[in-house]
Amino acid sequence: MSQAQNKSPVCILCEGRSAVRIFTKNNFDLMQCRNCKLVYVGNPPSISAIKNLYTFDSGYHLKYQTDGQKFEKKEFDYAKGHVRVLKQFRREGKLLDVGCSVGFFLSCLKQEGWEGWGLEVSADAADFAEKKYGLKVFKGVIEETNEFPAQSFDVITLWDLIEHTLDPLTTMKKVNALLKDHGLIFLSTPNVDGLFPRLSYLAAKMIHIWPHPEPPHHLFCFSKTTVINLLKKTGFVPVKVVHRRIMISYTFGNLKTIFHSWRSLLYSLVFIPIVLLGELFHSGDEIIVVAKKQGH
Repeated sequence: MSQAQNKSPVCILCEGRSAVRIFTKNNFDLMQCRNCKLVYVGNPPSISAIKNLYTFDSGYHLKYQTDGQKFEKKEFDYAKGHVRVLKQFRREGKLLDVGCSVGFFLSCLKQEGWEGWGLEVSADAADFAEKKYGLKVFKGVIEETNEFPAQSFDVITLWDLIEHTLDPLTTMKKVNALLKDHGLIFLSTPNVDGLFPRLSYLAAKMIHIWPHPEPPHHLFCFSKTTVINLLKKTGFVPVKVVHRRIMISYTFGNLKTIFHSWRSLLYSLVFIPIVLLGELFHSGDEIIVVAKKQGH
């Protein structure tokens, strides 16, 4: 991935001051640090604009309020997959789900007997989770929360969260502070170094379509290497990395979308098999990372 060099902010991961613009999408420039290869939005929206993204008025998760039953089974099945990963390492304890959305994962945990809390930036989603599923959800971002004392939790989960934050380094330092010694974190994030993102990027330079990055909601595009570097820098020891694929319908849309034009059909026919192969060959377009807090 390389294009003309641009001026860019200091890299939050390695403090490098040189980056290249690799793609522009929705008027946001995706930059890649020349040193550590972290990919990030070089011209992120303002904090107020970011907060406005996560409201029902902006369309964020509105579908769960208006037509929730249509999506519930798929979302609960997805959340149960996260629970299965969690249970490989821990079967009980106090857990904080950061960016809990409308509460599918926490609802599954409740049935498993866990003591779970949620934290969600979207007040609309937090209210929905409390009213619909009877969950304990606090509103806000983890960097600013004062709801919990240090070392409160055995496990902290960040499902599809870290790529949304303005400063993942600060986020993970706060996570570390709230986690008990030798506690575990579980995070998932799109993998920019997966087979589909890498091969579709080659096509993107010609056809100017790259579905993998999602600015302005996603402000960072991590790889296995960069997310592990982030964790090591904030006091965590990686335990396991699981390669997965993002839901086909999420990336390519439904059948109506795929058959909308011959271009979308051709694109889907070429790249859906690559998405499937990526997961099979440990190069998925999403990764789950399990890590342990370093003891003192």
